[in-house]
Amino acid sequence: MNSTIKEFDIFNYIPEEKDFVINNPYLQEIVTYRNNQFDEYQYWNVRYDLIKKYAFAVPTIDTIKIIQELSPIIEIGAGNGYWAYILNQVKVDIIATDKYPPDETALPFSNYSSNQWFHNQWYDVIKAEAIEAGNHPERALMLCWPEPQSMMAYESLYAYKNAGGHTIIFIGDMIACAESNFYDALAQCKLELKKQIWGYKYFNEIIAIYNLK
Repeated sequence: MNSTIKEFDIFNYIPEEKDFVINNPYLQEIVTYRNNQFDEYQYWNVRYDLIKKYAFAVPTIDTIKIIQELSPIIEIGAGNGYWAYILNQVKVDIIATDKYPPDETALPFSNYSSNQWFHNQWYDVIKAEAIEAGNHPERALMLCWPEPQSMMAYESLYAYKNAGGHTIIFIGDMIACAESNFYDALAQCKLELKKQIWGYKYFNEIIAIYNLK
């Protein structure tokens, strides 16, 4: 395993005092596992259960601060709205959308009209296709763990860029998320920031900010 990935394992994260100024039950639950010695099977099961309850990526204060500076935001593929819930607490103006909001019922990575990835709903998630990004060029476009081997991320970026959008916020692993068309399009944009973030140890999670202008 890549040592950098292991170093940023979220279960080793020591929260800052500012982390708990925000009501962040995901991080609070993560902290309860800090001294556990998981085998691989247990690690994957705990991760899966936490994802279903909250989100693929865990918000920590450093990442939140970066995104806070980029408000207002349109989020495509928001899932159950957990990140929007967190960002709203720090006064980020955010619209959260998903093709299958959590009040519907789909098998992971399927074509069924439902979303069983998430048990809870944390924010008002509007039902919308990826191209909804093109209706909000004045906002930064946020994509947090876009679905693997799916055109969703590319379609949102394409619509957003053609509408005159200016900023992309990507959170996730560039191998485990989206597909090649999306990364080819990103390569044509100006990278403003790329930073390793705390996440699950089998993934190389980053936040990257791109300028489209």
